[in-house]
Amino acid sequence: MTSENANIIKRFIAFGQSSFGEAWGWKKKYADALGMRPQQLENIIKRGILGGTIRERLRSIGCDIDWLMTGVRKEDNTLPFDTVPLMKIPVFNYVKAGGRAMVLKETPTDYIVTKKSNDDSLFAVIVRGDSMAPEINEGDMVVVSKLREAKNGDTCVIVFEDDHSCLRRIYHHDHHITLTSANEKEYPPTNHKKSEIKFIYRVVQRITNY
Repeated sequence: MTSENANIIKRFIAFGQSSFGEAWGWKKKYADALGMRPQQLENIIKRGILGGTIRERLRSIGCDIDWLMTGVRKEDNTLPFDTVPLMKIPVFNYVKAGGRAMVLKETPTDYIVTKKSNDDSLFAVIVRGDSMAPEINEGDMVVVSKLREAKNGDTCVIVFEDDHSCLRRIYHHDHHITLTSANEKEYPPTNHKKSEIKFIYRVVQRITNY
């Protein structure tokens, strides 16, 4: 859950408690007012997602939706901006989630801004292919690290000795590495000698619908 969503959920809970009290059973009263089961209310709190239908139901029972989503009531004159340290990282040619494709040209094709990290080795690659769907879809971007250790089960960008690459989960063995996909029916596991692989870069972030 992002910090923004966490703050929305805090306000969601605060509205429920202000409307139905803080004594035991307030969640059931809140859920009844929203036309849902208590378990559905718990799932919203746990996942931090408020869909449009829920927002309309909240509006109907007197919730200020502007305040709920931003923390600012209509009469407020200023918005409470958070200061988020950012950094610019390079974007290189695409990586294939399927077969192999060239990657990591000498010159970046673009740059993106993301949250600041102590890891200055980060770079991003655009994904082509569907072998990692629905975990990572075509058109998504993955941010990868050259420094972080890639452990069994991690999703990584694998660069082979011939400079071609792919996006897969990795599993280390004594003399070889197994690469698996999220879509194993179409892309079954493959085994590769460690000598065939030049680099393994661990995926640390997914950016959807780039």
